[in-house]
Formats: sequence, structure tokens, C-alpha cells
Amino acid sequence: MESGRIILTPKSIVDRDIAEGLEGFKKGRSIGPFETADAAVNALRRTTGHEG
Repeated sequence: MESGRIILTPKSIVDRDIAEGLEGFKKGRSIGPFETADAAVNALRRTTGHEG
């Protein structure tokens, strides 16, 4: 939902994005597991450069 409107995304785009994500995971591009939600948020902030 965006600005009060429902946005429909074609299934092919979703499938492509899932395939890209799985490929990255297979190549070791992942972080975790984490003991707590705070640890996960901190790791995401470090990897994206948003150390709030």
C-alpha cells in the first residue's frame, strides 16, 4: 500500500527478486544468526553504514 493505494507487483518481478536473494545467500552474502533482535539491528546498521 502506498499513499492509500494498493500497488500490485507482477509475480515475475517477485520471483526474480527471490531468485537473486537466494543466489546471494548461496554465495555467502548473509549475516547472522543473532542472539537478539538488537544484535540483528546493530549488524544491519553496521553493514549499511547507518549507525544511528
